[in-house]
Formats: sequence, C-alpha cells, structure tokens
Amino acid sequence: MIRSYRMTVSIQSFDPRKSNIIKRAAEEEWVFFFNWHECQRKHLFSTSEGYLSGGETEDAFAKRLAKAIWAANGGYCEVEVVAVCLENLPSKKCSFSVDDYRKLRSAATKSTEAHEDRGNG
Repeated sequence: MIRSYRMTVSIQSFDPRKSNIIKRAAEEEWVFFFNWHECQRKHLFSTSEGYLSGGETEDAFAKRLAKAIWAANGGYCEVEVVAVCLENLPSKKCSFSVDDYRKLRSAATKSTEAHEDRGNG
C-alpha cells in the first residue's frame, strides 16, 4: 500500500564538515528531500511530500533515515523525523457568496472605523 506523507527531518549536533554528505545520505533514503535549510552550520532541516510504500511504517522509515544520517556523520547526532500522513486529514471547505462578501466588507469597515475612533489609526 502506498501512502502520501509530509516528512520533516531536523538534524543538530552534527559535524558541520559533513553537512553535504549528510544531506545526500538523507536524500538517498527520501528522494523528495532537496530543499535544505541550514542555520549557522548547526541545524539542518528539510520538509517535503512523498510516499511510503511496501508497507513500511513511519517508525521503520524514521529509523532507516536516522541510521543513514548517523553513518554519514560518522557517529551520533540529534535526528528528529516528523511524519504526517496526508490521507484523510481533517479539512474544511469555505465558500462565500456575494452577500457574504458584502457582510464581511461591511464588518471590516466598521472594525477599521472603531479602531480609528480609539485613536489607533
């Protein structure tokens, strides 16, 4: 079964000289990681969407990813993986009519006038 996920990996306390090696190792485990953010060479993180397949669980994926990152780092570093299944997420649809538009615009105008009357404008 294939399931869609948003995966976020956060890596800290790694050897900054191995930053690119760590990124490549993570990308080999989750090919969708490609937009990396690095903060002062102390924190790497990436978020992307993709698929787990073959019955792999979120825990199994996280362990596989952590082992690859540790191997690339040459030892332990902090690894956090957040897996959000994107299937059947709660959602809410909002549609607005012309009447809704008028009501919301009127309410916004009144709110702005009240704000200005208090001397905040």
